[in-house]
Amino acid sequence: MNHLSHLSILSFSGSDVSDFLQGQMTQDINSISNQSYKMTSILNPKGRMIVSGLIKKSEDIFFLIIRKDLSEDILNWLSRYILRSDVIITIEDFNIIGLNNENHKKLINDQDNSQQLNIAPIDADKDRYILIINNEVVTDDNSIQSINENDWILADIKRGLAIIDKNNSEKYIPQMINLDLLEGISFSKGCYTGQEVVARVQHRGKIKQRMFYITFESNSNEIDAQSEVMCKDKKVGSIVISKKSDNYFHALAVINTTDSDEDLLLDGSEVNLTKNHMNSD
Repeated sequence: MNHLSHLSILSFSGSDVSDFLQGQMTQDINSISNQSYKMTSILNPKGRMIVSGLIKKSEDIFFLIIRKDLSEDILNWLSRYILRSDVIITIEDFNIIGLNNENHKKLINDQDNSQQLNIAPIDADKDRYILIINNEVVTDDNSIQSINENDWILADIKRGLAIIDKNNSEKYIPQMINLDLLEGISFSKGCYTGQEVVARVQHRGKIKQRMFYITFESNSNEIDAQSEVMCKDKKVGSIVISKKSDNYFHALAVINTTDSDEDLLLDGSEVNLTKNHMNSD
């Protein structure tokens, strides 16, 4: 099966883990269960996202799926807040496998011990499931196919799920990548690192920058994160994540909302911008 090797898993355990995570992330700890993965983020004191990811609970352990290149950074960042709390953070050596609905059903039907599989859908995209395993053999049914890394990232982009990498760390507040629209922020849970900035932006009403799904043609093989989206000779946004499919790039970009109706360019090409319920106030 294909592994989602661009992702990594951090596990959180210990008697104080719930209180600890409640004070460090935008998601409400009481909303997290073993039923699905929810979007969340961890911020610096200025309200900028160090990391965004998907979180789920499994018995007394919380699993946070993030970009692999941020694993060590977020482990070191959070470790400074543990102090005397009973909290253990581990970068797990698990394989992460993505499945669509059809192959999820096949796998469950194939397994006599399906209740023991660590598998759950993404709350913001119920068509995809994440399976965590610590060995390669899951099933002998060769008809069960997992989603490869490129297609998984494309699905993230088309669904508006930005799991940020190191190039984007500490660049955006959560509302800029639409975490409020994805129910990745709790505005009633109380204090957490960066909470004052997030609350202040929300109470102003209008978010000046939002993340949009865009497509464009380019002769380049890759478009780097933080590449500039231009309106005439003015920078109006930046790429969060992109992936090429056939001759087109699909991307998520944070763009000034006032410029989102203008003619935009990226890498010299015209940008097609999609507005939908994920990208509007």
